[in-house]
This record gives sequence, C-alpha cells and structure tokens, in this order.
Amino acid sequence: MPHACAPSAWSLEFPNTPAFRIPLCGLLVGRSTQCDMVLEDPEASRRHAQFLILDSKPWVVDLASTNGILVNSHIVRRERLSEGAIVLVGETRILVRLAHKEDLFLPAPLFEAWHGSESGSAHTKTERLRRLAGAETCAWVEGSHPVFHWPENGCWEDLGPTRKPLLQDVIG
Repeated sequence: MPHACAPSAWSLEFPNTPAFRIPLCGLLVGRSTQCDMVLEDPEASRRHAQFLILDSKPWVVDLASTNGILVNSHIVRRERLSEGAIVLVGETRILVRLAHKEDLFLPAPLFEAWHGSESGSAHTKTERLRRLAGAETCAWVEGSHPVFHWPENGCWEDLGPTRKPLLQDVIG
C-alpha cells in the first residue's frame, strides 16, 4: 500500500460493509463518487465530512455540509473521537473503534479497484483508473496522463485524500 495511505490504529464501521482502518492520509465521506467512502444516503452532502488522524487520535471535520454531523448525539463542526464514538453523517451511522487485526486496510471498493479484482475477475488498467477516480469515463494511453470525466463537474482537486495516492500508484 502507498505510504501516504498507511492504515492507522483506528477503524470505522459503516452499515453493510466490512470495517476498515482510517488511512493516515485521511478519508473523505459523502455522496460524491469522488469521496473515499461513497454514501448512498440522500441526507448526506456530496462532500460531507473528513476523518483525520492527528497525534495518533481520530478526528472528524464537517465540510460545511447541509445537515451537519453528530457525534454521540451532539452537533459538532470538528471533534476528536474516542473508542466507541458514534458519528452520524446524514442518516448513516458510523462507529469509531480501535482497529482489529481482521479489519481491512481500505474501504472494500477502493481496495478492489486498486488491486484490479472484484469477485475474481480482472479489470483493465483503464477501468481500474476510472473506478479509483470515481469517474464516469477514463481515457488513457500508456505513457500519457489519464483523462477523466467526473459527474457534477468534478475535478482532480475534489478527489478524496485516499483516492489520490492509490490512483498515482496505479498510474505509475
């Protein structure tokens, strides 16, 4: 795994997905396909919140979302998190806890795109790049830079902090 995305000692549990460690580079959460963890939640903003590791402790920061974030039922703009904290992003409940050895190092969709496998089938490098970028389309020729088309006029700067180094690793 690229060094910038090394896993921390803290994990997140989202509904219906395996628990994964918070990457040291941070994790962007929201509805946008460019977020590191994409939420199928109409109450979540496109770029709702960011989870960070500062001084070995997990934090969450509201990114000026429409509905804000709750930590243990309290509205916060930014908050240092503790073991067992419940973060509500839109209607999505996220549990923060110390990592277990079986926790994934990345959210499953990012890991699968990064490794180019999903249910045992290999994807082309172009498809891997498209999935990692959260783009609608990707055009890429070996030796050049990929060209992405993102929904909602997205751009490279909108990518989550975990997606960027993974993409750069695949581009080479």
